[in-house]
Amino acid sequence: MYVPCVCLFYICARQARAALTATGDQLARLLQVIEAEILPKTSLGVAKGDKVFGAAVLSPSLETVIADTNHETDSPLFHGEVYTQN
Repeated sequence: MYVPCVCLFYICARQARAALTATGDQLARLLQVIEAEILPKTSLGVAKGDKVFGAAVLSPSLETVIADTNHETDSPLFHGEVYTQN
């Protein structure tokens, strides 16, 4: 079984704040995105020869904007986090 390296980007307004904290619901949502949205795409990518990296961009309400994985077989620059931001 593969253990993915996942980058999650959380879009939020820039403002000075105290140390980052997350509720149990927020952490559960992040894990849900990894399991249900990133891992299936990563599994398909690994099957075609890509490495195990994926990423997701979430809105402030933690809705998925986009989730994707490596596309290194298309271009060596397309790591999961780079491809997802394109």
